Amino acid sequence: MKRKDRAGFYYFISSFIIFLWGVGVSFMLHNALPDSIACTWGTFSQIMALLIPATWLHFVLTYTEQKIRFQKIIFGVYFLTVLIFPFSFTKHFIAGYRPIVEVNRYPIPGIAYAAFTILFVLTISFSFFVFFYAIKNTASRDKKRDFYLVCFASLYGFTTGGFSLLPVYGIQLPQYN
Repeated sequence: MKRKDRAGFYYFISSFIIFLWGVGVSFMLHNALPDSIACTWGTFSQIMALLIPATWLHFVLTYTEQKIRFQKIIFGVYFLTVLIFPFSFTKHFIAGYRPIVEVNRYPIPGIAYAAFTILFVLTISFSFFVFFYAIKNTASRDKKRDFYLVCFASLYGFTTGGFSLLPVYGIQLPQYN
């Protein structure tokens, strides 16, 4: 918020969406909660997750000053997000919940969730390629350092957070991340 520029604004939006996802996941993973509450929070967290790729990419492209160059890609990511969004309230997104990795209720993906997963992986991967490109091709040492720090701190966060997708697809990975 101190930056008072578009990159700061988009970073705040992206961070807030990720925060809301984390709140929802924390309630979903809480085994002592009643099913109705945990599943409601689980669905909420996955709807927030749907918004992460577009908001994160928007931040990265603005921050690295590549927004104009990749304008069609950011438009495409927002378009696909809007296309998937109506399904997020249906069984096509979260088909149900099941116990896995010591969690009583973990989402079972529907077809729209599979589309979201592909969008998530491709968009987040692309955003880090944009960061790597910016780190390599930026002349300013200060910008290069800033890009490097934000890139690798975020890479850590997205890698550990991305592990939460594995149990959705039945892969037994405990969620200590």
